[in-house]
Amino acid sequence: MNIFDKDKTIKLLLILNFTLLVLYLLTNHILTVPSYTVLHWFDFDDEYNIPAWFSSAQLFVIFILSIIYSKRLHEKYLKRSYIVAGYTFLFFSVDETAMIHEDSKHIFEKMLIYSPFPNGNGIWIFIYFAIALVLAFVFRREVSAFLNEKIGRTVWIIGVCIFVIGGVASEIIGFSFDNGSLGKIIEISVEETLELLGQSLMIYALMSKLDSTNFSDRLL
Repeated sequence: MNIFDKDKTIKLLLILNFTLLVLYLLTNHILTVPSYTVLHWFDFDDEYNIPAWFSSAQLFVIFILSIIYSKRLHEKYLKRSYIVAGYTFLFFSVDETAMIHEDSKHIFEKMLIYSPFPNGNGIWIFIYFAIALVLAFVFRREVSAFLNEKIGRTVWIIGVCIFVIGGVASEIIGFSFDNGSLGKIIEISVEETLELLGQSLMIYALMSKLDSTNFSDRLL
């Protein structure tokens, strides 16, 4: 029996993603739930709750799988690309729990660096984008090696794009809506669901890569 079945894993993750979306809509917007605690448990627009934990857990799994896969590689630049990617997603996992990008607004305001978005929100988008450009330049050979690898490449790229669209594009659109409005509810639902979906697809892509190295067979 292969306990590392990537197809079963992605199905389970997709079910969990959809379940979290349904629970968010039911508890926070459709049903009358008398307990604030229950509202908080499933609130997509809050932190320190079940959706935030699940997102952080998926990001941590991406880190673990990336590092494990890198150890199976021999080509220097390709190996390094997965090490860099792994630790990048480890940071995202910590960020999801510690609210680094949300709280960075206050740090940059003290440095007189302000966001053009309403209420000074979203300064992290510019900072993270600048860091991503620097990393892409510094590790350009690693990026090239990764893009030349065919196994799981398409699913990984799709996952990354969905993750970024959810985390950045949807949030920028959300600045246009008032809290509690239908538009804001839709934006939050789309944003968080896309982030979780992108993470799940990246996990699937990495499991496909590990399958190609007979990794699961070696553990059984």
